[in-house]
Amino acid sequence: MGKIDDFLSGYAQDLAEKGSLRRISARPADAASFWILMAEKLWDHEVRKRIARGPIDKTTIVLLSRLAGAWLDIQGEMTIRVSGTPFVLTGDGCRRSWRQLMEWEGGGIRKGELRYLSGYKTQIPHMEGKILRGEMNAVRTRVKKTRPKVNDETVKGAVALVSRQLLEEARIYGACAPIGSFRMELPRGMALRELGVHSLRVCLLPSEGMWIALEREDTPGVSFLWTVREPHLQRWVLDHRLMPVIHLTSAALWRDLRVGGKEVMINDTDGEAKPEEPPDGKGRVKFKGRIKWGSEGDLETIMREATAVRWHVRKLSHGKEASRRVRALARKLDIDLKRGTTIVRSHRRGEPDQHAQNVPTRAQGLAQLILTERYCTRRMKGGDHRNQSAHCVARTDKKVDNKKIREDRYKRKNLKKSTQPQFKE
Repeated sequence: MGKIDDFLSGYAQDLAEKGSLRRISARPADAASFWILMAEKLWDHEVRKRIARGPIDKTTIVLLSRLAGAWLDIQGEMTIRVSGTPFVLTGDGCRRSWRQLMEWEGGGIRKGELRYLSGYKTQIPHMEGKILRGEMNAVRTRVKKTRPKVNDETVKGAVALVSRQLLEEARIYGACAPIGSFRMELPRGMALRELGVHSLRVCLLPSEGMWIALEREDTPGVSFLWTVREPHLQRWVLDHRLMPVIHLTSAALWRDLRVGGKEVMINDTDGEAKPEEPPDGKGRVKFKGRIKWGSEGDLETIMREATAVRWHVRKLSHGKEASRRVRALARKLDIDLKRGTTIVRSHRRGEPDQHAQNVPTRAQGLAQLILTERYCTRRMKGGDHRNQSAHCVARTDKKVDNKKIREDRYKRKNLKKSTQPQFKE
């Protein structure tokens, strides 16, 4: 057994260094025995640490996860320790728990952070699959359905650019050092909230980054490490389609924590956080309990700027009338423009490079996050609301099919030609 253990340890070391699995040259029965022993080895603490910090590619992560899950199925129940905290794994729902363990091992999570993110205090935690995954299978399914069909590279470029700008602002203008742990409900209108993530659990790492757990209905889900240095995220638990929006959200949150501090991140339970002065002279802000990201006024202004405006008829103030140019446009578009009304053309108010005077200066991170998400949503749908016809606000205030309008105009034009008198030579 000593030679087999040495061979398995060497294989695990080679896997950690090269990041991919090697093919085993052996008879089928011997190869099957080797992979069973390797599946057991994947749960060893030292092996997990070595592999977690290696350059493992996405395909190898999936294969290793299935291999480790198969060993858990054989055992039926296991007790695993991470940072001195025991976790009991049992049932079919824990087959993917190995990937969460690898995320914790790779990030070097500490005991207090681990217990806070997983929702446990002093009792021995019982880890079920739904806690590890946080029902994120539903999120992944929805992401597949809404995957960008056009402008994919443009969207990724916009997200990466804004993320870099937010981190640069945090580095240059950061006036405080945020510390502590808190829970934060995601503001309405954010992409993660629409995907089923209601709130975040955050453990701050001063000047480095933060541990974040995605929550759904106050149930902790997958937790991961985000850092200000590249690569910002690991690949163990996050779906690769979710990583850009999660990185953008994390960068925006970090920017507002560092720059806005207690003025932007409002403590729901204890009021605003009070700054503490550390020995180095930089003001620290400690957060705990439940936190609100921006005030209601900030969020209202951001959503107003981020909302696309469609063609519509607007009532003017008393004594004012539409200009001749507007009335001519209304006749051209076959709109019955009554006295005291005018036409508002469709336009975009929210853009990733929105000027500061149009968004709240305190919650710039939140503003840039929502504006960028709305911009990317429009690009991913492959359309531009500026090209929509004014007939979406016809006399009945009901949305009219633009294709049918074009067909009707074509018929009227042909009918007009056919009714004109014809002269024979």
